[in-house]
Amino acid sequence: MENVSLLDRVVTATSNVFEVDPEDVRGRCRNCIVSDARQMAMYIAREKGEYIPRIAQYFGITRQAVSVANKRVAGRIKSHRPVKDRHDRVVYIFANLG
Repeated sequence: MENVSLLDRVVTATSNVFEVDPEDVRGRCRNCIVSDARQMAMYIAREKGEYIPRIAQYFGITRQAVSVANKRVAGRIKSHRPVKDRHDRVVYIFANLG
């Protein structure tokens, strides 16, 4: 149950920063903003210690898709300051959600 709670909190924090609906982040929407938010949520969930198979199950995708998203976000955090700033805001909100 704790792991589901972690994922829910990550999605909530990510949705707040990206200004999208949490259901869209968990869903299959391919809108660019929602897709970026979903990938960021997966990255932060992994960063917070969640296992890739559980992240994949939560988002209804393959473990490989989670790994690809994590690599993409990690690269963008290093090379794009706005992405790093969004990451930091999501982590801050996540920490304050409880």
